[in-house]
Amino acid sequence: MSFEIVDNNSCLKIEPIKLMFPDSESERDRNMILAQIVIRVGGFQGNYNAEIMTTDFEQFKQELSWLYNDLKGSATFNCIERYLTMIVVGDGLGHFTVDCIAVDTPGIYGNELRFQMHFDQTQINGLVSQLDLITKGYK
Repeated sequence: MSFEIVDNNSCLKIEPIKLMFPDSESERDRNMILAQIVIRVGGFQGNYNAEIMTTDFEQFKQELSWLYNDLKGSATFNCIERYLTMIVVGDGLGHFTVDCIAVDTPGIYGNELRFQMHFDQTQINGLVSQLDLITKGYK
């Protein structure tokens, strides 16, 4: 179970590993997932661990679903510590640009990689399905 955007030879993948605090009394903590971010874009490739909330996946899923029908506007994935940001923007014709910012360590000492990917409307349902599996699998 993972979320993956592929654009020619580039790939951004989020692989949930486990719930970090499944027995916590705090609902916020119970919804925290440890995930691995895998990036292969241009001459860069690497991976790092990130803390992502289940609600981050759910919100992004809802926004992507809306974009499938409207084709213009945007959908944004932000995680609580800003490990990964994706802003998907549609041109109204079924083409989408994803502006990504990957940060390996939040705060002032983190390294940042900015890159862009592209996909079309035909890929949205698959992306939404991937997000749906994650949100259902980590309830």
